Amino acid sequence: MRFRILIPALITLPLIVEALVAGRTPAHKKTITGRIVAYRPLDRIIQMSSFVPNRELFLFEVQASNRKQKQRIVKINYSHFGFTDITNEMLDNSTLLELKVRRDQSCNETYSHFVSTAPEYRDKESGALTFKGIEFVKGSSRIALAPETKLPCYSLEKSDFEAIPESGSHH
Repeated sequence: MRFRILIPALITLPLIVEALVAGRTPAHKKTITGRIVAYRPLDRIIQMSSFVPNRELFLFEVQASNRKQKQRIVKINYSHFGFTDITNEMLDNSTLLELKVRRDQSCNETYSHFVSTAPEYRDKESGALTFKGIEFVKGSSRIALAPETKLPCYSLEKSDFEAIPESGSHH
């Protein structure tokens, strides 16, 4: 009987500790709709299936609810165990996504900091850049952010998103 109580506690405790250590308190999830406009390729390549969560950082353009609203870019901190559910097709096709996210002010940063801290990989022999720090998604090159632009950060967990079928033309 004692083990029935202990096992769920052992499973839940690391999640609570992780939230507290990261300075987050459990908050309700907010739904945002838009597209990934940039990502860090090495975040996607170095993923491992283990007991340690993988993390990917994205820039996400939130879809305006009306034409008067300004373009809004936010940072998404996608944390998951195992491999990513964000497919290459979603990135290649600039798929419209609906995300269920939590606001996480502890990871806010400027655009220049986001770019400067993105890992790059260079070939050991030639020194040629093999993986850029930031990769912009096809069709999003029109995104121009000033270096001092503040990126509000949101946390996304595995399976807390879905692709939205679009009627009519593509982005």
